[in-house]
Amino acid sequence: MNNQEKTPFMETKFMKFVKKFPEVVAGPLMMIAVFILIVIATRGLGLIPSKIAIKIGSLEIAWYAIFILTGIVFAAIFGYYEFPRIGISRNNLTDGLLVIAPLAILGTRLYYVIFDSNKTYSSILEVLNFSRGGLAIHGAIIVAIIGVIVFAKVKKTRVWQVFDILVIGLLIGQIIGRWGNFINQEAHGPLVENSWVYNGLVPNFVKKNMFIDSTTIPNHPTFLYEGYLNFIVLMALLVIRRFRLLKTGDNLGIYLIAYGIIRGVIIEPMRTDPLYIGPWKVNIVFSLILFVGGGALYLILKYIFVRDLPFYYDLAIDENLYDKGLEGRDFRRRKKEELKKIRAKRESEEQIKITEEQITSEATKKVLDKASKDTMK
Repeated sequence: MNNQEKTPFMETKFMKFVKKFPEVVAGPLMMIAVFILIVIATRGLGLIPSKIAIKIGSLEIAWYAIFILTGIVFAAIFGYYEFPRIGISRNNLTDGLLVIAPLAILGTRLYYVIFDSNKTYSSILEVLNFSRGGLAIHGAIIVAIIGVIVFAKVKKTRVWQVFDILVIGLLIGQIIGRWGNFINQEAHGPLVENSWVYNGLVPNFVKKNMFIDSTTIPNHPTFLYEGYLNFIVLMALLVIRRFRLLKTGDNLGIYLIAYGIIRGVIIEPMRTDPLYIGPWKVNIVFSLILFVGGGALYLILKYIFVRDLPFYYDLAIDENLYDKGLEGRDFRRRKKEELKKIRAKRESEEQIKITEEQITSEATKKVLDKASKDTMK
């Protein structure tokens, strides 16, 4: 029996690849899970039979809530794998979700209520009555950003790194949550005339549900267009972070600018259910001024006043060597050299029983020890 046959499954090249790039496997699995959920909600991709997924007596759980919850869970899964890679405890992720996620959901409701032109709220209970509908993602984004700043301060953790994870989580949640709008037949645009976008990008099962208010012409599924564009932004950020291009915290500025343009320039002008400030559509104003302008100002001030932040690439390694004064590439180079030395020594001494995991662990320990000594000098 050769050494390859003795190698445990967790030490194979495939599993090492999965541990290093979990999103490559987790991403497709999440997409499959969401598709299955859509199939169930549409009873085989047909017309939507009901907006209610579960009904037990007087208790009703809407499909919208299930898609929102699924988005939060999948965003949490991403954070679960990513937090340790940048040196932040998973306990902080759990604590943050328990506090910030409910507040962000509350923010979606309060934002809608504040700018709702049909103000018919006679009590605080009506304001907080989520079953009436009326949620706005802008409120969630604003509350989540403020919540992360406060939370990072309380937990004494690095807010810039948390922002990087928050942005990816927001995009995952938004992409999945928009399918709740599909079930509710909301967040749509005007009637479709001659549109290559609609004909070329909209699946047939979505087209079936776009005949709003018994019309004979379908409406534009702006929720889907937004989902497509958010997915492009998500993929771009996931790819870019694998290169030494962006410093920690940059993702937030890029996200605000990109999403502000998506909503303010493309989606909101098409929406038929906007909120208004006087004659102005609230989400266009906020998207362009607060998000695009705020994102650009954030990046400018960040690079003026906080110049010594590391590249995300250098942090996103299991050993988190930035704190020890080593950059990621330097660490990998040194670790590769140590691995060669240890393997050569093993072969010369015929220590066949030493596993590849033990070799890697020993090489990592040696590089870390040397890094600590260099830092203390």
